[in-house]
Amino acid sequence: MDALPTPARMEEITSQFYDGVLDENAWRGAFGALQVLLGGAMFHHMTMDESDGATREHFASFEAPQDKVQEYVLHHARSDERMGIARRLGVGQLMLDHEHFDAKAMSSSAIYSDWLKSIGLRHTLGIILHADGSCRDMIGFVRASADPAYGPHEQALCQALMPHLTRASTLHARMHQLARHAAIGLAAMDGLPQGIAVVDALGRIQYLNPAAAAVTADRRWCVQYGRLQLVDSQAQAHFLQLLQRACGAGGLTTGGALRLLDGGARVSVSVLPLKPRHALVQVLPQAPWALVVIADLGRAGVDPAMLGELLGLTPTEVRLALAVAAGKTVKNFAAAEGCSWHTARTHLRNLLAKSGCHRQVELVQWVQSLPWVTGPIS
Repeated sequence: MDALPTPARMEEITSQFYDGVLDENAWRGAFGALQVLLGGAMFHHMTMDESDGATREHFASFEAPQDKVQEYVLHHARSDERMGIARRLGVGQLMLDHEHFDAKAMSSSAIYSDWLKSIGLRHTLGIILHADGSCRDMIGFVRASADPAYGPHEQALCQALMPHLTRASTLHARMHQLARHAAIGLAAMDGLPQGIAVVDALGRIQYLNPAAAAVTADRRWCVQYGRLQLVDSQAQAHFLQLLQRACGAGGLTTGGALRLLDGGARVSVSVLPLKPRHALVQVLPQAPWALVVIADLGRAGVDPAMLGELLGLTPTEVRLALAVAAGKTVKNFAAAEGCSWHTARTHLRNLLAKSGCHRQVELVQWVQSLPWVTGPIS
């Protein structure tokens, strides 16, 4: 068997992958360097949705017409026999296609006899780089038709690099997600007509969107020593209690709301816990935070889809929240969604955890206190 690359060369390759955690060009370059070491003609990196196998993102080193990659993603990815094998593998595991498909199977496969053959490619070595339950990252290195199948040498090379490949891939996925949420999270809140604030248990302000900043000029609110406060002492005591509960005081983390009346104006103040796993927390200094939503009930409510994004709810969880607030049962929801009662109960458990509620009746009261329960949902 051929010798592995020198330790210096192996260290150079692993360094490229770690450099690529924060640099997309370096990330792709690292796979290109590994492609050369493996004797591949091209590589194709894909992020696949675990639920339905759809391709979320992909990139490739492909010298043939780029429309062939698009053709694969749109028409072949879900029916690709190699993907069926890859979905059953764990992180860090390899797939050598000739170990799963013999010559007869390849000749009867549309992937091998049509798509790969048309661009002069044949054998694949696949690696599962990262998986988090919702999606998985995988890389396939494909050889030219005239080259032999991948063998023990390439397998040993990948195994030697595997701890670094999987660790760098996990870090890269986290940084990618962080950048995406940072872009859509706080930026999305900046454009909302409702006041949005992120504060701690004492009301100390970490973030105010423009609408919330404008609220501080309202006679009902004030900012003192960097804290968001209500002028009325009784309302302030209630507000502070809600903040402390949302931040986990006393061992419980719950959401709540209060309504302010001033003549004909009615204002809803919703206080919600930002759990450690929430996307917004990832772009803030570590601390228990509460999300405060201030809305004039005389105006249009918060778009449920947008609020769902801010609170870390899936579209299904938002629909379930609206359904229970409207008096529907979990079984009613399951029937409407076309899912099992067990699946609907799982959605409910997730919704309770994210909202900070401990019982369904608390969830109903919480949702009904928000100004968005009658809004549209897509």
